[in-house]
Amino acid sequence: PRVSVVACGVNNPLNIGSMLRLMACFGAEGELVVLTYGMSEVPVEERRNSTDSPGFFQQPAIAAQVAQTAKGALPLVGPVVTISIESFLEEDQASELPMVVLETAEGATSIRDFDFPPRCRVVVGSESRGISQKLLRKLNRERGDAVVFVPMPGPYPSLNAGMSLACALYEYRHQWPG
Repeated sequence: PRVSVVACGVNNPLNIGSMLRLMACFGAEGELVVLTYGMSEVPVEERRNSTDSPGFFQQPAIAAQVAQTAKGALPLVGPVVTISIESFLEEDQASELPMVVLETAEGATSIRDFDFPPRCRVVVGSESRGISQKLLRKLNRERGDAVVFVPMPGPYPSLNAGMSLACALYEYRHQWPG
C-alpha cells in the first residue's frame, strides 16, 4: 500500500504543518504537493502573501510556523512542493495513481462506503475555496479517481484541510494497515 497527499489551494502554514505531521503519523509517502491557483484566480485580499507567492514556504516566518505545527515530522516526510494546478493537471495525464478527492460535492461517496485503492493520492482542498473546479473536471474515473466526503451529522458540513486529511488517512490505514 502507498498513499501520498495533494493539497489544493491550501495556503495556511498551520494547516500545511499539520498535514506534514499527519503524513508522518499515517505513513504517507513522498512530498506534500501544494497546488497553487495562480494570482489571477486568487482573491485580491489573499494576494499579498500566499502559496502563489514565489518562495512562500522558504520565508523564515512561514517556515517556522510550518515546522512548529509539524512537531518534528519534517525529517520523516518529503518536502513541500508547490505547483500550479495547470502544470499538475498536465503532468497528471501520465499518472496511473488514482486521486481520491475529499469534497462535499454532488455524487460524492461517503468515505465510510469507499474502498480505497492500495496505491492512491489523497487530495484535500482549502476551507475557503475547496477543490479547484479545473481539477474536478479532469478526474479520470477509468483510472479510479473518486470524490468522497466525510459524513457529518452536525449543522456545519465542512472541516479544515488538516482535519479532512486526518479522516482520509485514518480510513485509508484502516483499510490498508502499514
